[in-house]
Amino acid sequence: MTVPEITQSVIEKGEVEVYVQVGNTWWKLPYAVKNLFTKVTVEKDYLNFEYTVIHDEVPPNPGTLNFRVVITEPVTR
Repeated sequence: MTVPEITQSVIEKGEVEVYVQVGNTWWKLPYAVKNLFTKVTVEKDYLNFEYTVIHDEVPPNPGTLNFRVVITEPVTR
């Protein structure tokens, strides 16, 4: 997922948090339900999502999901 707000400065000194909506609740990643884990890695301009099943099965298609990205910029003085 392209997120141009994730700059090199954010990578080095800021913070990126990603949340997934499950029903009416927002859960911070990584998120697990039964044997399916959803995690995210962050790089400049991008979020990479990974879905993993821990019991040697092919993960099911997660369908349409809503995500929120919270980016904390570093403070400059």
